[in-house]
Amino acid sequence: MTRINVVEIKDLAVVIRGRKVLDGITLSIGAGRFTGLIGPNGAGKTTLLKILLGLIKPDGGSVRVFGHKPGQAHNLTGYVPQTTHFDSSFPVSALDVVMMGMLIKQKLGRPAGKGDRQAAKMALEQAGVSHLSNKRFGSLSGGERQKALIARALCGQPRLL
Repeated sequence: MTRINVVEIKDLAVVIRGRKVLDGITLSIGAGRFTGLIGPNGAGKTTLLKILLGLIKPDGGSVRVFGHKPGQAHNLTGYVPQTTHFDSSFPVSALDVVMMGMLIKQKLGRPAGKGDRQAAKMALEQAGVSHLSNKRFGSLSGGERQKALIARALCGQPRLL
């Protein structure tokens, strides 16, 4: 049985505003692997992640996520952005924000069920912030918000985070 790599990148090239951000990147990540992406500011780390999510199109090379083009694998991936813009006066709880992570898997118009709420609570527990479940998201510290956003990504049960 042939195993498909979670991520398969061959000779990736990306040009943004006339500047080569990534050039000649080749990378394979197998299932069950933990892979860190490190480098200085401006090295293209976020650009590479956005390519894997299908948010940016590469200028050259090929990219596959679970054997699919990146935009076709969105329901298999979870992403926690470095920063988020959020109206801190918007009246939602940490649990509400985490439940938003399930929207991609829900059918349009289907209200969240008891199982969805339980999955969101479990994700908050996995992220170590279950005690913040009913706190207003806008009142959380930056680190607490980030952990709640990790829980939101986990809530969708991604195969790649």
